[in-house]
Amino acid sequence: MINGWTVYTFDQTKGRGQQGNVWESEPNKNLTFSMVLKPEFLNPQNQFSLNMAVSLAIIQFLTDLGLKAEIKWPNDVFVNDRKIAGILIENQLRGNLFKAAVVGIGLNVNQQGFKTQGATSVLLQNGKEYDLVQSLSYIQTILFRYVERLRAGEIDLIKEEYYSKLYLRNKPSVFKRGDDSFVGSIKGVDEFGMLQIQTERGLLSFGLKEIKFPTNYFN
Repeated sequence: MINGWTVYTFDQTKGRGQQGNVWESEPNKNLTFSMVLKPEFLNPQNQFSLNMAVSLAIIQFLTDLGLKAEIKWPNDVFVNDRKIAGILIENQLRGNLFKAAVVGIGLNVNQQGFKTQGATSVLLQNGKEYDLVQSLSYIQTILFRYVERLRAGEIDLIKEEYYSKLYLRNKPSVFKRGDDSFVGSIKGVDEFGMLQIQTERGLLSFGLKEIKFPTNYFN
């Protein structure tokens, strides 16, 4: 079994992201929903591939709306250097079995103004409003296709596609780690989902919140 059920609301007041971050959403303007997936075929060692699949599903949805979107590791989607979507996945493992995953997604669709710096929406990017129910249904369809690809063993192909959409990949940039700054180029992610950056010290891996992206980009 791949999919369980979806819970959605058009008036989410306590949306959350990674490490307690708050998700801003104006009532009846955006998509905020959670999907329960049961990819029991997936090896827990490959659990980050589900993150890749979900991210690519959102990218494909936005691409079909005429937007050029990118994945800002590990859980954001950007359009024109601004955040348009966030993803939070909570995996449920039992020993060596992948039992279920709760996939939470916030996608800015029709909102025109934000208190959060660096946020944007589909409407702000292409000037068009969209029906939220129809949009949700379409995203589900795309996401199930990607999960089916995982079932079919296309992890390497999905990884290649994920890399092609990875924000700032192969672009020398200045990153911050604590009080220190360093120049590096994003190369990809390792098997644990850690970000790999090529630096003068070699290829280094970083976990969530260990580094900050360049100051000319929004974090």
